[in-house]
Amino acid sequence: MGTSNIYRGPGGSKKLLPDWIDESSLTEKEKDKIVKEWKNVKTNCTKILNSKNKENFKIIFPHYFGAHGGAKNFVKSSKSFKMSFDILFPLLQSINKNGVQQTFNKLSDEFENKNIEQILLLFSNKYCPNGNDKEEVVARLAVNKTLELLIEEIKNHPTIDFLDEFVLNFILTTFVSEYILARILTEIGSSYEKSDADIKEVEYFEKLIREHIKDCVSSELKEINFLKMNPKEINIDTILEKCATRLGGA
Repeated sequence: MGTSNIYRGPGGSKKLLPDWIDESSLTEKEKDKIVKEWKNVKTNCTKILNSKNKENFKIIFPHYFGAHGGAKNFVKSSKSFKMSFDILFPLLQSINKNGVQQTFNKLSDEFENKNIEQILLLFSNKYCPNGNDKEEVVARLAVNKTLELLIEEIKNHPTIDFLDEFVLNFILTTFVSEYILARILTEIGSSYEKSDADIKEVEYFEKLIREHIKDCVSSELKEINFLKMNPKEINIDTILEKCATRLGGA
């Protein structure tokens, strides 16, 4: 069922507040609001899964980001996302500038005499988040999905050695989309337990969420030309926050 698994909330099974929140900085009213929003996420997910009409799925997004304290606080909990982007973006820029083989040869001797699948698997294991916590797992999933897309592009265009503006933006849009998708599906997984939905219904529900996230992220990133940007000029936290806000995070 996609990236979903049983997860009781942003902070795990024993508490509903996200782990990164300093509870001492919140009033009881603020804590209650976050807990209420998380309950709303799970309740609405279960209702949608149990209903024949799943087209009202968008209602979960404002509650989801509300459960994280808003879009800005969602970004604060996305540390592995930023770390992964800081690894992925220079790699893609180097491929654009120097070509596929030269880029990986410069990184390490381990990449020599390997095909593209072997190279990117080694890269993922060597440089990506280890998956020591749930957010790291999500970031790793997003990176691997992005690398799979890169492999596909290279296989479909055997003569490709450089990435143009369109391909680079498409790949990075995929990374941002897959991260948000994996975060949401991982954290709402416990809602499936309480629903009567079968596998096909769950897959359709996740497909709707995936497509909506991709549309929102694509709309937000379409004016950005990553190819011409210096890595130091990119505030990926701001980009992620804008995408979360477009999805319904206040």
